[in-house]
Amino acid sequence: MQRHIFIAGLSALFSLSVAQAEITTFTTGHGDIGLGEGSELELHLHLHDAGEIAPDEAVIRVPASTYDFVSGNGGRPSDSAWDGIGVAAGENYWFLPQSNSGAGGAAALGAPFLGIGGEEITLGVFDDNAFTLTLTGASMPEGGNFSLWTDGLSPTFYMSTVDGISAADAFVLDLDSSDHAHANWGFTVAGTYELTFTVTAAIEGIEQSDTATYTFQVVPEPATYAGLAGSGALALVLLRRRLARSRRTPNR
Repeated sequence: MQRHIFIAGLSALFSLSVAQAEITTFTTGHGDIGLGEGSELELHLHLHDAGEIAPDEAVIRVPASTYDFVSGNGGRPSDSAWDGIGVAAGENYWFLPQSNSGAGGAAALGAPFLGIGGEEITLGVFDDNAFTLTLTGASMPEGGNFSLWTDGLSPTFYMSTVDGISAADAFVLDLDSSDHAHANWGFTVAGTYELTFTVTAAIEGIEQSDTATYTFQVVPEPATYAGLAGSGALALVLLRRRLARSRRTPNR
């Protein structure tokens, strides 16, 4: 009996290792949450140096260097306009930067430069060339919050889980203005975030949509998934999503 259990355990670990080997970890460079291709809405991860990857085959890494940058600059600003991040004034958080340049940019911090893109969508197919990306679900570490915002003189929040999740947690991409856009992606504690997004657009007034879940790994220090248990847990998360995707019929 013990031998059978041991062999079953090895088999399970081997399966997880194979699944883990198929996962692409996005650590640096330019990539986008791709909204579609041609005349189809189809959420994916578009890496400018590596092509397209299905959301359940990728992990987006949020490095500790971003937390250190926030800490080194005094933490979250005191203005209440920053409450949407989900930490108190002066406290720290992780983020993927809106900009690729500068001391707090993705290049300097060694972080992914993650945008929202519609470069592959054919213009004129969808009404007004307008697309809405809405946060529709989130599985986060205990005490964690996610937010999406742009900053200038003050921040503009498009998504924040601080007050729950609703239809108001949305970002609109107008392809007549730009084929992609960038914002700050904020995370308040280390751990794995599974964020579910739905993209919607209309064709002759009839709404089209697609939904997918993306995994963000917020790490307390720059490291690979060295722990077997951690790797197995992440692989199980992605395997579960792959099985769910195989059974799902897209609404397009």
